[in-house]
Parts: sequence; C-alpha cells; structure tokens
Amino acid sequence: MIKMKILTTSDLEYIMDILHDSVVKKEDIKFNQKNSSLDIIFYRIAYDEESLIIKKKFLFIFSYYIYPIAKSILHLKNIAYYDTKTFEDTQKFYFNCTEAKESIYIFHFDPTLEIKFSFRDKIKGYFEDIEVLSPAEARKLKIFASKYFQFFGKII
Repeated sequence: MIKMKILTTSDLEYIMDILHDSVVKKEDIKFNQKNSSLDIIFYRIAYDEESLIIKKKFLFIFSYYIYPIAKSILHLKNIAYYDTKTFEDTQKFYFNCTEAKESIYIFHFDPTLEIKFSFRDKIKGYFEDIEVLSPAEARKLKIFASKYFQFFGKII
C-alpha cells in the first residue's frame, strides 16, 4: 500500500510513473472549484501485493500471472486552473503520461482524455491506496491485469 505527500514536481512525476496504464473512470474525476481541489481515483496494478498475485504454469514453459488491483486516490489542492477535453461517450480511460508546459500540467489518457491544471503557488496534495482488490474482485469491475512469461522470463 502506497501513501505519499505530493509537495514537488518530482513527487508528482514519481506518482504518475507508478500510475502508468492505470484505469480511470470518467465519473471518478472530480474538480471542486470551491475548494480548489482535484480528486482522481485510479485503479492500478498492485505489483507490491505479492501475496495476492495468482501464478499459474502451463505447457511447462509458460507462466501466467494475474495481478491484484489497488484502488488509489490522487488528491491535489491549491488548483488555480482546470480544464478537461474528451469524447463524451467514452467512460473508461488508461493513464499514459504527464506533460508540463511552463506552470501547466497535462495528464494524457488513452483514448483521448486530457486534463490540464495549474497550481496557485505551491504544489500540494497526496496519493494513497484506498484498498487492494483481489483479481476476482477486480474482474467484477471489468478491470483485469495479467502477463504471460516464457520459460526464460520473456514477457509475451
């Protein structure tokens, strides 16, 4: 379980690296203009929860790993500017990367979601895992993470 304060650009970049390929649902992106805060719930692969990883072998040379999913919140405070662009009919997105242009940060998601924001003066926020879902629980939410490996460890 990860819990971390975000006080610098490098803190934000570190968290966003952890969140690469995480799933975000459109309804889980909330900007509160009154409080100047942005909350985003991510469903990320929980590589750090080894006891919940399901490992299967087949054909003697392949291994199949099914990973648990961590439901995590990114809470950013002190937001001065916020804008988002997307197609209206898409409800689920995969986080791709973060871009910083001057004082504006841009989160890019696939397919085609872009969140732009800036901080008033200082970066403030936190990232925290709320709960870890077993592979079976994650599958009920239609969020699934797995990898195949050959005998020599190559990812397929």
